[in-house]
Amino acid sequence: MLFTSPPPLSRRALLVAGAAWPFIPATAQNAPSPSAQGAQPQRLSLRELTHDALLPTLGNPQGDVTIVKFSDFQCAYCKRSYTNLQALLEQDAKLRVVIRDLFVYGESSRHAARMALASAQQGRYAQVVKALFSHSGRLNEERVEALLTAQGVNVPAANQWVASQRDRLDALFDRNVELARTLGFRGTPSYVIGRVTVPGGIPQEKMRELVAQARTELAAR
Repeated sequence: MLFTSPPPLSRRALLVAGAAWPFIPATAQNAPSPSAQGAQPQRLSLRELTHDALLPTLGNPQGDVTIVKFSDFQCAYCKRSYTNLQALLEQDAKLRVVIRDLFVYGESSRHAARMALASAQQGRYAQVVKALFSHSGRLNEERVEALLTAQGVNVPAANQWVASQRDRLDALFDRNVELARTLGFRGTPSYVIGRVTVPGGIPQEKMRELVAQARTELAAR
């Protein structure tokens, strides 16, 4: 699904351990050069993309490969792709996943994302993420709170945490949009696996191949 953002920037480069690695689109290896538009490639550190003080993790927090998923809890394609991601997490004990929330469906999606992050403070993030992606209907405040309650979350405490962290959460969501723009993403779901960008859903087998490729590249460094 498309999200509202300024036009995507040209191909960017990733700075890893002092060496510039290009982000390579999985569907195209011949993207136009930034120099064609007179622009200089922006540098991102891998850690800037895969870590944030407010970002919980799924899978192994110390995993060797991180998948970054740009997503909206109400996006139908995001829900479908989550099934593949969850299956891969169950099969790969060394995989680390972070979700960067984007809001195709507006304020209701933003509320769901805030509450999911709040659930991490109570150790229920993975369960809440699964419940939100598994929900078949549209989300509103009442449905989100019911889903969290069913997963053992203390909703009043979660709301209190959200209220205390509102500015930091909004800043995180702004960073998510800027990162998506920098990577050339225009919709959800979108992924970064190793140094490969994937705009759109991805079959489980292809996801597994890209994780293996990322591990091979890490071993060669």
